[in-house]
Amino acid sequence: MADPKNVHTNQPMGHGNASNPFLAPTVQWSVGLFDCCDNMGDCCCAWICLCCFMHSLGKSINEDSILGCCITSQIAVYRMKIRSVLHIEGSALNDCMTASCCGVCTAVQMKSELKNRGLA
Repeated sequence: MADPKNVHTNQPMGHGNASNPFLAPTVQWSVGLFDCCDNMGDCCCAWICLCCFMHSLGKSINEDSILGCCITSQIAVYRMKIRSVLHIEGSALNDCMTASCCGVCTAVQMKSELKNRGLA
């Protein structure tokens, strides 16, 4: 029979930010937005056929990559997903503005970030 003194009635709670994934520490992008020329292969591919490049990027992050050809804002959506999953500092507004102002540079930055982390 169980000892009534050792019965736990509550789940253990973590302390600090470890218990709340929304408060996890953030990091900076490992590649700058305008460092797209550091990887000329990806840069040329993105400039020549952004649709193909977005298809490849979508496959890397387990997204329905065909949408990269159809929805202009898909670059911002992919950036938000990558940034939130990898705990990269930023905001949705910044993601939308970055994707709108320089979509190709944004796409190459995301691909380079994934490569640097061994995810692409």
